[in-house]
Amino acid sequence: MNTHKTSSPIIFKNTQKMTKKLIQKTNSKPSQISNRLMRFTKQTLKALITLSALLFNQAYATQNPQCDSGQTPISANAQATLITADLLFLEGPTWSHRQQAFYFSEMNFGSPQATGPAANIYKLQLPNTLSTFIKHSGSNGLLAQGNNLYALTHSTRSVTKINLTTKEKTVLIDRYQGQYFNSPNDIALHSNGTIYFTDPDWQLGERTKELDFTGVFSLTPQGKISLIDKTRAKPNGIVLSPDESKLYVGDHTNEVGVYSVSKGGQVGTRTPFISVASPDGITVDCAGNLYIASHNEGNIYVYSPHAKLLNKMYITPKITNMEFGGPNMKTLLITSGTGLYTLQTNLPGKSQNEKFM
Repeated sequence: MNTHKTSSPIIFKNTQKMTKKLIQKTNSKPSQISNRLMRFTKQTLKALITLSALLFNQAYATQNPQCDSGQTPISANAQATLITADLLFLEGPTWSHRQQAFYFSEMNFGSPQATGPAANIYKLQLPNTLSTFIKHSGSNGLLAQGNNLYALTHSTRSVTKINLTTKEKTVLIDRYQGQYFNSPNDIALHSNGTIYFTDPDWQLGERTKELDFTGVFSLTPQGKISLIDKTRAKPNGIVLSPDESKLYVGDHTNEVGVYSVSKGGQVGTRTPFISVASPDGITVDCAGNLYIASHNEGNIYVYSPHAKLLNKMYITPKITNMEFGGPNMKTLLITSGTGLYTLQTNLPGKSQNEKFM
């Protein structure tokens, strides 16, 4: 849409014309000049409002591609593309709108396990340019937001914020009621800045467990930590629905549950949603369809918001997680214990809220 490219010159020309007329009629009565200025001001404001709306709509359309909820999320003939099989156990993919790049974690379970597996963070610029972003990150799940990269850091048992420019790390929280978390794993972010995260004990390593449960937590921008659920067995993947009214969490009982979420971000009761073998990472597209990685099967399952199975696609053994990205948000980056893959989808993913850029 090119409407905005012609609106600005029109406004400028009208401004020039009106200014010349006012200069030519300097002998006019003050009331006449005042009336002309009033009419001119109203016309200009109306044109500026129209222009602003056009520019906003174009920007929104760019960040939020059209969502046809009637489309099949993944085409029947779609095939995953292998980016590399040269890395170790991969996890935590996320897309940065600002950097126009994916980030993901690599864990080495063959390393000393005193503080869990050694880990690095990599950067992927599509289609296949890989680079090391941070060595010795100790990270699992990641979430890019503005100029920050939130990392679930098992090495320090914390939720950490990393500046994408300086790579400076800030620990946001590392304990609940004075006791260290187990090994924070995956993360979701509300538009009001509230972080939701899971805390199983997969990467606890040789350390002593301090909490007597594996839980789901929330952390407000003000630093208030709250326990959402302590009844889940090793909770893992976590994601918000596009309208932020639901929070989905998978756990070791082969169940994906759903919690109600208020407009303010407070989490309510949980109900079972669907059953998937060994659910790992979870993401969501613009229509609210859930993409669930079945770790032991190597499949991606896609369910509608009403728990109807829409797609089932085998990718690779030990699949761990996936996230949308790319210029049109239709590239699914898939991590696993055997390789890094991309898959093109029909529907775009839910864009992360960029309020905190």
